Amino acid sequence: MATVAGVVSAPSLGDATTVHSETTNTSSKGTNSLRNSNRTAAGPKASRAEKPTIGSIVPYFGAARLIAAEVGKVLKGLRWVGIPFCGSMPEVFCIDAPTVVVNDRYHLVINLARMLGHPVLGPQLYRRLKRTLFHPESLAAAQAVCRNSASSLSDLDLAYNYFVSQWMGRSAKAGTKNELTGALPVRWTGNGGDSNTRYRSAVSSIVSWRRLMAACNFTCMDAFDFLAKCKDDKTVGIYVDPPWPDAGDEYKYRFTPAEHDRLAAILTAYTKSRVVYRFYGDHPLVAKLYPKREWV
Repeated sequence: MATVAGVVSAPSLGDATTVHSETTNTSSKGTNSLRNSNRTAAGPKASRAEKPTIGSIVPYFGAARLIAAEVGKVLKGLRWVGIPFCGSMPEVFCIDAPTVVVNDRYHLVINLARMLGHPVLGPQLYRRLKRTLFHPESLAAAQAVCRNSASSLSDLDLAYNYFVSQWMGRSAKAGTKNELTGALPVRWTGNGGDSNTRYRSAVSSIVSWRRLMAACNFTCMDAFDFLAKCKDDKTVGIYVDPPWPDAGDEYKYRFTPAEHDRLAAILTAYTKSRVVYRFYGDHPLVAKLYPKREWV
């Protein structure tokens, strides 16, 4: 039986979660649970980096910011952690392992993370973003550049434009098919937060992000190719947060039912590694592929 831990989340309800393992019993408020046959659950991250103001490098659709600490707890004590679907990487801030390998097939996200952690280009990116005016023309220009990112742009220019397109754009669109569309979100009432303040907070967080990104290893490949390289070993952890059934259809790279079947077969085959899988709500496909008799 796979050595697996489960995290179930309902983002619309504030990412309610429950986490269990046989050797430790760690739980937080939640509605569902998956199961794990092995493991030591863990405490929130030690300090791979000081806590930034904003805990994700782009405002990703369906990001798991509110359960990131729980993911860190379940993966505590491991020597190697792999993340095949990293998205905006909120969990990375809470994972305390000597080696963390972060992957996504979306090159704009991985390129941004690489540039944030670069010892020379990272500070250049920060200074350039800090000088950028929060303005409709800034957003429109960045969106246009990213839509044509196959051009001969430098990695630094591409990272700059992707950051601007996401943090000046409407929240929680990163990673979706419509992430590079939309106007500057100007608020016309006194309710809610200010969009310019959100952008400036993201820029300020780069200083903390840089230390963490510099400590990670990055790959940009298909998740199945990534998982094929992950070892089945008691020192290894794998955190899996794929595009959800139905709710994940908005993603740029959605997952088909056949791909979910394939993923479940791969994860269930692990017998030693600690596997944590996050999904949305009580979808029947998830219940079928990850039965409670095998997963908590």
